[in-house]
Amino acid sequence: GSGSGAPPDAAVRAVAERRPVRGEATPDGLVGTAFPFLLASRSLGAMVLHRTDGAVPDDDVMLGELARRVATAMDNAQRFEHERDTAAALQRAMLTRLPRLPGMELTARYLPAEDGMNVGGDWYDVFPVEDGEYVGVVGDVTGHGIHAAVTMGQLRTALRAYSVHERSPAALLGLLHRLLDRLEPDLFATAVIVRF
Repeated sequence: GSGSGAPPDAAVRAVAERRPVRGEATPDGLVGTAFPFLLASRSLGAMVLHRTDGAVPDDDVMLGELARRVATAMDNAQRFEHERDTAAALQRAMLTRLPRLPGMELTARYLPAEDGMNVGGDWYDVFPVEDGEYVGVVGDVTGHGIHAAVTMGQLRTALRAYSVHERSPAALLGLLHRLLDRLEPDLFATAVIVRF
């Protein structure tokens, strides 16, 4: 981390020039060396390490490798957060508002089971078919993240389409099963479908 005595431009220069930059000694005898957090495509920042002027030089190769590993860890964390946020937005868009039905109250609540990549293939839906009938479903595609959320969206849309011509919940499950087997043969899904 940075501290007092670090030349303020050392970290800026290290990031801009994509190389370690040694600062000038300060009156209190500290010398700051900035090591950039580098990835192939971009710089994420820099760490500034201080040592007393005249001390045995640190192993710049080792410190450079440490900065590279920190950059990789930071990049992985940012990618994970971006994927989690994207999957969460996709899942929220898929979790529809339940319709208002005369004489019946419908309620749904989604609670993630754990922290981290806690979004993905879970879904619920209730929609009208015709003549006052409705189809309701609660389902789950294995896995988490964008892949599971996208697959869930495909099954959700397919169920609505299949329900235009097919009435039997068992037949609808069979159609979804065959679709999933074609789309994602390595994934599994569970679902409960009711018609009322």
